[in-house]
Amino acid sequence: MQYIRIKNWEDFQHYKDRSPKWIKLYRDLLDNYEFTKLTDDGRGHLICIWLLASVMENKIPADAEWIRKRIGATKDIDLDAMKQLGFIELYDSDTEVLQNDTQMWCKTVPREEKSRERKEKEKNDALFVSGTFEKFWSAYPRKVGKKKSAESWKTAMKLVDNDAQKIISKVEQYQVYCENEGTEHRFIKHPATWLHQECWNDDYVSESVNATTAPKRKSPRVEFDAALNRIVMDAERAINRDADMKRFWTTTWDKWKDVPKVDGVHVVTVAKRKVTK
Repeated sequence: MQYIRIKNWEDFQHYKDRSPKWIKLYRDLLDNYEFTKLTDDGRGHLICIWLLASVMENKIPADAEWIRKRIGATKDIDLDAMKQLGFIELYDSDTEVLQNDTQMWCKTVPREEKSRERKEKEKNDALFVSGTFEKFWSAYPRKVGKKKSAESWKTAMKLVDNDAQKIISKVEQYQVYCENEGTEHRFIKHPATWLHQECWNDDYVSESVNATTAPKRKSPRVEFDAALNRIVMDAERAINRDADMKRFWTTTWDKWKDVPKVDGVHVVTVAKRKVTK
């Protein structure tokens, strides 16, 4: 007997128990070119077939008339269109997939697992990049073009092997450099430009500061923000390592106790609130 199954079903439906009360339906389906190529009836039929797959362990008899009655459709089910557009595949056993005129649909459990692991890693990487971008944005001295900067940040992170602190520490140096040089705000590089030019590789030594004098201390706000970004990143790493957080905060307080308070609040207190909220 021949069956149909939804392609890549395991990538999108992660429940363990069968016969679930719901399935996942992603919003970006509206941007899926193949989905828009289906007729209005076809799109409705496909969603109903997804529901049917969830209660039949993704193993549905390849009988269009049976499926029509099972989902309560009043019009014919166009399985060929769904197969041609890549939504379903036809097979005659649990391991062998039938070949159509143009393509051999071949899918095995190990391959599904690898695909799911890859997508999960991509999702986690995207969340990490997004989170570290907000720290970069908070530290950068000129906040313009956030959307474009976020795209540049993704590229930059690949160039530094996701070492966000390498870039953020240079941003802090760049901010101090601009202050020491008296750079007007309008002449500070746009963040997207700074990232595109890989300016984290530059040396920020102010020529206007006399080498024989003590270096200028950062303004309290700058010093506070720089310390806050660093503490939050260290705390997140400690949490991921299941470290003793009580000991971590005690050590962190000793390390950063001399940072000037802002609005009467110490930087470690603010960092702790950010991490534990």
